[in-house]
Amino acid sequence: MRCRSPIVQEVRHANLGDLPRGRSRQNLRMSEKPLTYAARERIDAFKELANEFVREVFGLPWALMTDESTLSDFSGCGLDTQDSLGELDDEAQRAFWDKWVVERVCERYRIEPFPVSISMAQLFERIQRAAPISGRQTLIAD
Repeated sequence: MRCRSPIVQEVRHANLGDLPRGRSRQNLRMSEKPLTYAARERIDAFKELANEFVREVFGLPWALMTDESTLSDFSGCGLDTQDSLGELDDEAQRAFWDKWVVERVCERYRIEPFPVSISMAQLFERIQRAAPISGRQTLIAD
């Protein structure tokens, strides 16, 4: 199952996809197609937790997150490649990931279940309330 972050897809399309006809990528000036990101103030308040979460739950070295990012934006991230998942259609893979990620996060951070549509900022707030930074290391040790 591949990581299907729409943010990654948007960046790919913004940089490569919708170029005007008759122009090469080399001729496109950045000022013609500005790329702007949503605010990050709430996410930045949880910078340490966000970095740890991305590494430990999603298995990624980094991820672009904004205050508008939701957990479901990272659908598929964190699952090891499993042959059995390849046999499932996209909807079934998403359902599998939804259940898997909620269970993983709840177990790791000792929080109550939540919908995958939760914003990352709200999720980090819940995690921090359940285990403040000072005590978190003992709660999440593998």
